[in-house]
Amino acid sequence: MTGRPSRPDVRPVAVVVDAYSTGAALAPAFAAAGWRTVHVSSSPVVPDPYRASFRPGDFIGLIAHDGDLRRTLNALLPHAPVVVLPGAECGVELADQLAAGLGLPGNGTGLSRARRDKFLMGQVVAAAGLAAAPQHVTDNPADAVAWAVARGDWPVVVKPLDSAGTDGVTFCHDAAAVDRAFRALHGRPNRLGSVNDRLLVQGFLRGRQYFVNTVSLSGRHLIAEIWAESKREVADAAFINDLEMLMPRAGAVQDALAAYTSAVLDALGIAWGPAHTELMLTAEGPVLIETAARLMGTVEQQAVRRSLGVTQADLAVQAVTDPAGFLARLDQPYRMAAEIWCVALISEHEGIITGRSGFARIEGLASYASSIAVAGPGVRLRPTIDYFSSPGVVYLVHEDAAVLAADYARIRAWEREGAIFDLAPGSGRG
Repeated sequence: MTGRPSRPDVRPVAVVVDAYSTGAALAPAFAAAGWRTVHVSSSPVVPDPYRASFRPGDFIGLIAHDGDLRRTLNALLPHAPVVVLPGAECGVELADQLAAGLGLPGNGTGLSRARRDKFLMGQVVAAAGLAAAPQHVTDNPADAVAWAVARGDWPVVVKPLDSAGTDGVTFCHDAAAVDRAFRALHGRPNRLGSVNDRLLVQGFLRGRQYFVNTVSLSGRHLIAEIWAESKREVADAAFINDLEMLMPRAGAVQDALAAYTSAVLDALGIAWGPAHTELMLTAEGPVLIETAARLMGTVEQQAVRRSLGVTQADLAVQAVTDPAGFLARLDQPYRMAAEIWCVALISEHEGIITGRSGFARIEGLASYASSIAVAGPGVRLRPTIDYFSSPGVVYLVHEDAAVLAADYARIRAWEREGAIFDLAPGSGRG
């Protein structure tokens, strides 16, 4: 007696390109909706900053792109995918190419490079009549210095064209600092693996920084979250992440940010999928810092769900799996059940971590909700100079902002005291 042949699995398939950082949340969200996912890595080797977040077991297939687009498309065809989404910044352009090559909905490839190259991004936004930062791109340090000196408005910002996470972003207060920053970055690989053959020099934007997370479907944009940012400047680098506070959706500031962000998305051709837009609210109004056509990075899903009930990753998946339900949200601005603060840990110490016994004090705080990417034993703790050198992120959730403020102050005090991480004797302060 022979058994019945197994039925083919007819569940729809989504492709996620570089499911790293917050992009790792996409496959579980698709699974919850009854879909399967295939992973495509944009390079044969997962970039070091993202290796710990990658979960290959979440996928029914793993494909490594080797630069041959046709080969990667042919490898995907047997899976009959119906959507392609980027998971991290390094996967944005390949996701555009795969969606176009498979004839699937997407943002197209015509403006694909402008969604990665920050100089082109600024040009496209300015051409659409939207406020953008003064900028100059060059491969020559003397040219960079000359542009900054001619402007005569200090500081200026020197940064890579296509990296992420404040990698290499340097605030320069004089000509010597511009020259020094340029020479430190030029010709070197950035955190996402591309070489900084040219660098961007931008005028400094004065005001309060915000970011707006969105999900788009057929050119209609849902405002998923609006956050106010607080950053801290460090010597010979830039402003590092300090504190992010989720804002209520209602308000004149929020409306201005939402309207400007939607116009930026239109200008950049982002009609499908998630986006993370950073901007400065200046005295003249919102001005773009940069937009990434993917999820906001390093987000702990459960903490955000405690406040909003849903995350940007959840919404990105709903736009694909339940478009009618997603579109119904456009007329339902998000509501906060609790205040949520995202605290980037900042190290002033250096050494090999042997333990994190002091972290229990953080976990005992009244507002502690969760943490993500906290450095552990064996990792070298270094002074924080950018997103990638932060030793972790802590989420605080509470109905009372005063409790959040008090707990935040305690975390910063423990950091200064070196009371969170245990370091090997003689390996550094702390």
